[in-house]
Amino acid sequence: MLTNQASRRHFRLPHPVLTLIGLVFFAHFAGAGIVLAQSPGDAGVDDPYFPNLGNGGYDVLHYAIDARFDVEANTLQATTVIDAQATQGLNRLNLDFQRIAIESVLVDDAEASFEHRNGELVITPAAAITEGQAFRVEVRYGGSPSSYPFQQTIADLGWYDLESHLVGMGEPAGSSTWYPVNEHPSDKATYTFRLTAPKPYMAVASGVLVERIAGLDETTFVWEMRQPMASYLTLVAVGDFVEISDETADGLPIRSYAPPNLVRRAESAFARTSEIIAAYEALFGDYPFETVGGLVVDGGFGFALETQSMPIYDGMIIRAPVEFSERFIAHELAHQWFGNSVSPASWRDIWLNEGFATYASWLWVEQSAGLSVFGSLARGSYVELRNSRRLTRPGDAKGPVTGDPGVEAIFDGEVIYTRGAVTLHALRLKVGDDAFFEIVRTYYDRFKFGNASTEDFIAVAEEVSGTDLNYFFQGWLFEADVPLIPELES
Repeated sequence: MLTNQASRRHFRLPHPVLTLIGLVFFAHFAGAGIVLAQSPGDAGVDDPYFPNLGNGGYDVLHYAIDARFDVEANTLQATTVIDAQATQGLNRLNLDFQRIAIESVLVDDAEASFEHRNGELVITPAAAITEGQAFRVEVRYGGSPSSYPFQQTIADLGWYDLESHLVGMGEPAGSSTWYPVNEHPSDKATYTFRLTAPKPYMAVASGVLVERIAGLDETTFVWEMRQPMASYLTLVAVGDFVEISDETADGLPIRSYAPPNLVRRAESAFARTSEIIAAYEALFGDYPFETVGGLVVDGGFGFALETQSMPIYDGMIIRAPVEFSERFIAHELAHQWFGNSVSPASWRDIWLNEGFATYASWLWVEQSAGLSVFGSLARGSYVELRNSRRLTRPGDAKGPVTGDPGVEAIFDGEVIYTRGAVTLHALRLKVGDDAFFEIVRTYYDRFKFGNASTEDFIAVAEEVSGTDLNYFFQGWLFEADVPLIPELES
């Protein structure tokens, strides 16, 4: 939970007559619509792990990003227009933005003063913004993007200059390397990307490709993400890509992209996308976005990321045997429900992303390869946890725990991915299949297109199952020792 502790001050009670005059004065001017005071928006939302990410005082509704790229020079020239609504009176506001030079800032078409330092763009509008007011910020900027300077995880480099490709993506941060943003998953927004690339390059982004405008020497690609998206799930890539088109049995467009040398491999790896989506829809509910697919980049960044509607995959994953790459794809597609549609309330809740996606990939194995293979996978993962020296020493409270892993362990394969998945399997065994899948569907339906915390998931699990699960979740999420699962012991 995000809280601000108000400071306590000793003060003397004012004279009662002066208090009455003050109240009358305030009521008169407030009734006249005159705002007496505004304050700066906070530079951060006090996330327990990344307190400087995000900004306070407003809610972003929509980003419109218009950018022109030079791939060889690794430069962009861009304008980002942000439509937002104030959640307090504002005489100043912040955006997260890294080291690209800013040309101008407008607020509601009026020139605003600004300072840009240490990843914060501090904007002072010409006129104060009142609480509840809709307002627009326009930032013009240009230069050569570079990596996220405060990188703390493997996935938040942010900007990748991969010679023949430019790629912008990052978790938990990284989007601010190429556009100004309220960079925390608690402030989701819709997006329009208007991306111009020199021929023969293609510009790819999250969402639906709604327009392709061919010029003499360049092409503009317009992408729309019409469902709310957390900033860490945004994707832009400019390079030599080939489109691979398909659709699911229900007519959902599948649009994937790969470099020419990896098209055949990508076609094989993505071949079962429609089946995976159908399996997950049967278990969790309708797919949340307007299109699905994947982007392959041959650049050596070494991982896959669940960027919204179009996960991105390192080429080495697609070059691997299909049974290996398919597991990756099943994992990233599951994130479209858990992580993307239902996003974490804070980065402490990361297991809700990765534990769910890992377990969903196991459920795909259960359907596609059979119950015995799934059983071996679940039992093997449990035994692996039990045999881990770090997590099985009796009474040893040291080391990260799944429900509160700390910054250094938010992508720990054992603590977050495997133990998160085994936690869900243990819950399934405890409450039974019917209750378990009702819990998952209820959780998804209640929080889709929004955010949820560990406490939210526990509350749904207890509500649906009619069971006090405090002891269960305390053991699995907040203790170092791995609880026993008798069904998996034999």
